[in-house]
Amino acid sequence: MKIKSNVIFLIEHIPVVYNGSVGSMYAVSNGQLTIKLRNNLDTEQWWVFNTASDSTSTYYTISPYNMINTTPQLALQYENGNLSIRPLKTTFESQKWIYSDTPVIS
Repeated sequence: MKIKSNVIFLIEHIPVVYNGSVGSMYAVSNGQLTIKLRNNLDTEQWWVFNTASDSTSTYYTISPYNMINTTPQLALQYENGNLSIRPLKTTFESQKWIYSDTPVIS
C-alpha cells in the first residue's frame, strides 16, 4: 500500500503510561505540538503526508494541515526519542518518514 499525498490524516498518540483516556491524537495548536482527544472535525488534528525523494529513497514529510501555508513550512520531526514540530528541511533525516505495513501495536 502507498499513502496518497495531500490527503488529510489523523495521527494517534500511543501513551507510554495508561491514564484512562483513549483516542488521543497529535495536534498543532498555536504553533505547538500537543495531544487532544480525538475530534475528526478539529483541523488542528489534521496532518498532510507529502511524497518526497532524494538520490537514495522515497519518503514522506508530514505537515500540520492548519499551518500548510505558513512560512517557514513546518514538519513533524522525530529525533533522540522526541517528537516535535520544526521548520521543514528535506536534508534533516529526522523529518523523513518511511511507510511500513507492520503495525506498532496489534
